[in-house]
Parts: sequence; C-alpha cells; structure tokens
Amino acid sequence: MLNKNENIIIKYYKKEKILLTVFVFFNIVVTVLDLSTPLVVKNIIDKAIPEKNVRNLLLLTAFALFLYGIRTIFAVLSFSRGQLMGNRIKYHMRNDLFSHFLKQSHEFFNKKEVGDLIARMTSDLESSSALLYRGLQDLLASGGSLVGGFALMFIYSPTLAFITFAPLPLGLVFVYSKNKKMKKGYREIRKKNSALTVVLHEILRVILFLKDNLLEKTAYRKFLKVNDELLSTEKKNFLNVGIFMAGVTFYVHFTQLILICAGGILFIKGKISIGIIVSFLLLVDRFKVSLIKLTGLTDTYHKGRAGITRVEEMLNTDYILPEGDTKLEEKFESLKFKNVFFNYSKDNPVIKNLSFEIKKGEKVAIVGRSGVGKTTLMNLIKRNYLPNSGEIFINNKSYKDITRESVLSLMGTIEQKENILGDTIKNNINIVREESSDYEIIEASKKAYIHNTIEELPEKYETILGNSGTILSTGQQQRISLARVFLKNPQIIILDEATSGLDNTSESKIMENIDKEFFGKTLIAVTHRLSVTKNFDKIIVIGKEGVIEEGTYDELVAKKGEFFDILNGK
Repeated sequence: MLNKNENIIIKYYKKEKILLTVFVFFNIVVTVLDLSTPLVVKNIIDKAIPEKNVRNLLLLTAFALFLYGIRTIFAVLSFSRGQLMGNRIKYHMRNDLFSHFLKQSHEFFNKKEVGDLIARMTSDLESSSALLYRGLQDLLASGGSLVGGFALMFIYSPTLAFITFAPLPLGLVFVYSKNKKMKKGYREIRKKNSALTVVLHEILRVILFLKDNLLEKTAYRKFLKVNDELLSTEKKNFLNVGIFMAGVTFYVHFTQLILICAGGILFIKGKISIGIIVSFLLLVDRFKVSLIKLTGLTDTYHKGRAGITRVEEMLNTDYILPEGDTKLEEKFESLKFKNVFFNYSKDNPVIKNLSFEIKKGEKVAIVGRSGVGKTTLMNLIKRNYLPNSGEIFINNKSYKDITRESVLSLMGTIEQKENILGDTIKNNINIVREESSDYEIIEASKKAYIHNTIEELPEKYETILGNSGTILSTGQQQRISLARVFLKNPQIIILDEATSGLDNTSESKIMENIDKEFFGKTLIAVTHRLSVTKNFDKIIVIGKEGVIEEGTYDELVAKKGEFFDILNGK
C-alpha cells in the first residue's frame, strides 16, 4: 500500500531522480535557446540590415543557425532521457501494482473483475507514464517559453507587451471552464473503457461455449452496447476538446492582430523598431506552439490523472489477510475446527458453527449437498480466509497466529479446475518444486498416469500447452495437477473434486497410487462421487448448520441419515 502522506507522483519521481534532474536541465536549456533566437533576429533587422553590413548579417545568421543546431542536440538528449524516465516509472508502477495484487486475499480476486485488473496494469499505466514524462516535458517547455517570452517582451516594450496580453484574462477564464468539462469527460471515458475491457474479457473467456450454442449475436449485442456507450462518451468530450483547441487558436490569431496593429502605431510614433515588432511576432508564434502544447497537456493531464487515480486507488485497496508471526516448524499432527462461522457478507452466512477434528494419517472425506460451503471450507483449511468467529487450529496453534506460508507448505492441492499454465508440460509440473530433477518429474507423472500420454506428444515434456492447456483433455489436465502433488510430496493432500474428470478405472488406479505413495499422511477430500469414500477412515457430512453426521462409509449407510439420502439421490 501507498504511504498516504506521500503523493504518488512524487514517490515515482524520487525513484528516478537522477534521470529527472538531467531531463529537466536539458528542457531548460532548450527553452533558453528557443528564447535566444528572437534576440538574434532583432539585431539582424535593427542593426545588420539597416547598416548594410553583410559581414555582421552573415555572422548573426550563422550564430542563429548555431543556436538551432545546439537546440536540436539538447532536444534529442531531452527526449531520450525523458522517454527512458517515463518507461522506468511505468516499470516501477507495474511492478508495485502486480506485487500488490499478489499480496491480496481470495476475497480481492472474487470481488474484482479480471478485465479491470488488466486495464489498470496496461492502459492506466500508459496514461500515467505519459503524464509523468510528456506532461512534464510540455509543462516545462510551454511554461518556460511563456514566462520567458513575457519577460523579454516587457523588457523591450512594456506598453506593447501590456496591449498584447490584455485579452489574457479572458483566455484564462475560457481555459479554466473548458478544463473542468474535459476533466469530467475523461473520467467518464476511463470508466467506459474499463467496462469495455471487462465485457471483452468475459466474452473471450467463454467464447467456445458461446459459439457451440450459436450465441455469437448475443455476444455481439453485449459488446456493441458497451462499445456504443464508450463512443457516445468520447463524442461528448471531443466536442469540448474541439471547442477548446479552436478557442486557443483564435486567441493566438487575435493576439497577433493586436500586436501588428499596436506595434505599427508605436513604430509610426517612433517608440519601437521594426526588429522589436518582428521579435514580438516570433515570440507570439512561440506562444502559439506553447499553447498548443498546453492544449495537448490538458488532454494528457486528464487522461494521466484519471489513470494515476485508478492506479492509486488500486494500490490503496486492502484485502490483505492478517498474517500471523509464528512459523509452523514441526510436522503436521492435527487440524481442528471449533465453532467456526464464516460469511462473505453480513446477510449471507456460508458456514455456521462448524466443529470437527482431523488427525495425522487420517483419510477424511467432506461431503454435503450443493451450497453448504464445501469449497469455502477448503479455502478456510488453506488459510485463504479466516473465520468471522470461532477458531481453526493446526497442531493446537491458532490459524490467526501462524503464517499462511507455513500452513500451505504442508499442503498439496488438486482441484476440479485445471490450473494449467501456458508453458511446457515439464514447467507445469515442476512449478511446485523447481529444483526437481527430470527423473523425479517423470516418476511423479507415472504415478499420475500421465507419463505415457506425454511421451506420445512430439515434444514430450517440452510440449508447450496452449490457452488453459487445450492440447490436453480435462482428465489429462487433472492428471498434470496430480503429478504436481506427487512431486511436492506434502504432508496433507487436499482433493477438491480432484478426480471428477477421470473415468472410473483411472480414478481407481490414481486413488490406489495416492494411498500407496502417501501412506501414513493425511488426506482431505471434497467429492460428489460418494463411491470414492468407501475406503476413507472418516466421512464428515456438513450442512448449513454445521456437521450433520460423522463416521465411516458403512456406519453412515447403516444409519440411513443425511449421507444415505445424498447417496440415494434424495
């Protein structure tokens, strides 16, 4: 999280203070050189030409060309250093943002849309970086030119300078009023852009389902709706931008006419020279460039400020689970739930008064009807959430007091969802223990009954899996997950509908391998396939009010209670 007392812009400028200093220095040099040229031109017109001194004319012209050349060099240096600074700031912001994401609990990812998170990491950072680099560059260049130009004009002719800038207050009022409207417009555009990203991600995530069910038109209508809303918002704002830019151009042209008229009168009266009028025109022309830059800066500022606000908002979002300060050093002995209550919202309790105990070496199945919180229970066991009330103990130590890392280091999880990465099969397996040898990876794959399938692929273990592992079937992807657990060799194995994608024969063989390889270790399984639970030491049947019944498969069948009813589809 950000330090609330530190401005986010200052924070990232501090990280690149050397580049920032160099960048500002080069920009100041460029601005000084821009303002020096009109001085040379004045001397050419007022002295060299009237005196018919060709030598001085050539020297002054050569000197002006020299200034232009030096300016070009410093402009290149300013651009390159500024671009590097902007990219490095974007790099730091992206690292900080992604690091912040990784620290968040499951609640954060359940509440945030993936598309919105991607937008914050991409388009928002681009806008933020543009403001911190190009915005600063335009501010320095245009601000320096305006202030320096004003000063030179007042030195040469206070009267003409005052007349030239008499309309300035009206121009400032115009800029201020339009700025307010554009700021609001760009804020709305960012919101609509984010909504578009969310909808696009959602559609592409289930695109194959949509195509299989001839729902392309439905998807297109949904996308078209948010795309139309974005265009409508942009049209409203771009009208304001157009009025703003046209108004600035009109102000510059109006100022030039005043300058020519008033300057002509002062020249006729003998109060100023033609060189001063030409210098004023050159400076006003510089003002035009500066005002156009300021116009662009307004656009950059509002987009960048909106992006920075969204990044800052995300960095200050805190769903980080409270961390204990005790590491669990000893081997697993017991897991105990004592009167645990948990809910995602106050009016939606998921788990009530749940109490049970699992001891080392036990094979325990947790079953129950849909919606009773079995998946939530698994997340509580993995310390992805903490109870709202009650306690969870591991080796008689409260979950609140121990680190999440020390809890998860004991566990290996196989879930119904595949969790396959777009990487090689080898890297997909050894991600849980990267120092593993090829031999260990192959042995783990054999135990998961996926080795032969891998060997049939052209690249074998170096085969790169596509989007979500689409090169493999659902069952094969689940076997990759099983291979990970065999490789990790944890003390607690959690099976969350882990064999749902397998046929009965494969399921039976893999369960036999799990029994053999993890003999004496603890197995916790959530499953709808109750036939799997026949050889378990204990079955815990949970309901909306806690544990309903507990016992072995035969005991619960003989009891003819909740388990018996679920088994028989009642």
